[in-house]
Amino acid sequence: MLTQCRLAWSAACIRGFDFNSALQVLGDPNYNPSDVRWSVAGGALPAGMSLSASGKLSGTPTAAGTSSFQVMAAYKTKAGEHSYQLVVSAVTVSLAQTTFPMLMAGTAVSYDLKPMLTVSGDPTYAGGGAGISWAVSSGALPAGCR
Repeated sequence: MLTQCRLAWSAACIRGFDFNSALQVLGDPNYNPSDVRWSVAGGALPAGMSLSASGKLSGTPTAAGTSSFQVMAAYKTKAGEHSYQLVVSAVTVSLAQTTFPMLMAGTAVSYDLKPMLTVSGDPTYAGGGAGISWAVSSGALPAGCR
């Protein structure tokens, strides 16, 4: 018999997008996280995101913006809610127009595109092209260049 069950939320917001990590259930020695049912109790998740009944936030946000919502955890006869806010950034990556120097057949050349790179909307981007993957998006490089 369950005499006391208290749902308490940790201060960590959406650690790993698994709300089970933010929940603490006290007073039930038979507690099993799979017995908790999760739902959005108010507000709205970002477009393209969903919350499963097992507490997993997943999906791909489709628009930039801030979403405020309340999540409810229900366990046996108890329930608790907590408010969250997710900020979805719109990341843009662009390269400035440039004119390449004249290339001479049989002469080695190296040209660094990183100074022409602009990344905005990503507070974790440290600059200098780190973490950027490069590819030719159309056309082809001259023979011998890579």
